[in-house]
Parts: sequence; C-alpha cells; structure tokens
Amino acid sequence: MTDPTYYTQPEIIRATIPEWFDRDGAPKYGASTPIVRAYAGALSGLTRTGLRIDRDDYPTPAMASNRIRRMIDHAYPGDEIDDAGNPFGQIDPTDHPACHLVTVDQFAGFAANTPKVIGSDTFRPKVTQTARRIIARLPERGWVAGVAVTVVDDMVKVSTTPKGKVHTDDNGDPIMVPAYGPGVVFTAYRLV
Repeated sequence: MTDPTYYTQPEIIRATIPEWFDRDGAPKYGASTPIVRAYAGALSGLTRTGLRIDRDDYPTPAMASNRIRRMIDHAYPGDEIDDAGNPFGQIDPTDHPACHLVTVDQFAGFAANTPKVIGSDTFRPKVTQTARRIIARLPERGWVAGVAVTVVDDMVKVSTTPKGKVHTDDNGDPIMVPAYGPGVVFTAYRLV
C-alpha cells in the first residue's frame, strides 16, 4: 500500500502506456520508450505529493490551474491575495518539488511522430489534455490529482545574489532578468 498523498512512478507509467495504442488495441509504446518516459517525467510532481489546493476555495481543476499559473508568474506579486483572501505566494519552478520544467529542446520527446518545430503556446494545450487523460487513469486516492501547465517563455524575475539580496540599477530599481529558458512547467497538485 502506498502513501495516499502521492503516486509512485510505476503507477504513473502504467497510466501513461494506454494513451497510445495500435489498431488491434495493443499498447503502441512500452514503459521504456521516450514518449512514455517524457510524460511520466513531466508528471513526476505527483510522486512528491504536489501542491495542496483547498477545494473550498478552488472547487474545479481549472480554477486550481489558474491559481498555480499566477503563483509561477512573477508578474504577480507574492503578497497578492485571491477572492477567498489566500495569498498567492510564489513558486520557483526550477526548485519546487511539485514542478517539472520542460524546455523547448525537450518538446520532441513528447511527440508520437516526427514533430514539427512548435512553440510553447502550441505545445501547452496539447500536452495539457494528454496529461489530464493520463491522470484520469491513476488510482483513486480520495482527492483529485491534477496538473497545471504554464508557458514560461517570457517570464522575468528580480535578480538576486545567492544570499537573496536584490540587485539594483543606478536608480535603485530592482534589476529584472529572464527567469527560465523558453518552455513549459508542469505543476502537480491535489484538490483536497
């Protein structure tokens, strides 16, 4: 019996394999193929419990995903509050256990066929729907698992030193730097 607050990697792989099948109904890809590994890796935040989102404040997965995207986007201040009075906070997708960053050069691993060159805005809706179908095949745990997929191409953050001191320009204004390379962030969450 696994801990009911997370999924195991084998459970995620078993839920991913049925996503693609041959005409005779047999699975098209095995557990070790790149496309299965890519999706299992992208959903790896579910193996680390993911973010806990209160269902009373965010009753639907769409509302939870919107909140998470605001937590990742540093254009929203960390002390901003939602309609229920909850602070959004901030998530650094390169360092948060619920997050998995996929850069544009990794997009090809998510394609069943030879992929065309696509951008993050095109990639996000396709992988979001596939990830949601995979999550729907996971075993019930008494809460709703989900994933928010966020485009991070143009995000910036305040430049800081390793000790957290903010870099400023000659006028004393904070210096903004690119936050992440172009790509998308998969953020796992639990609606409880």
